[in-house]
Amino acid sequence: MVGQIAVVAGGGSGIGAASARAIAAKGAHVVICDLRIDNAEKIVAE
Repeated sequence: MVGQIAVVAGGGSGIGAASARAIAAKGAHVVICDLRIDNAEKIVAE
């Protein structure tokens, strides 16, 4: 997935956050969308 871009809706917590982490670990750029910006920012900071 290196060089790919993924958009994860609900990526600030739960399954969405786990998906965002897994996709990022495979080398993709991840865009996290979440209703709570603070949750999304925590995942991005990881």
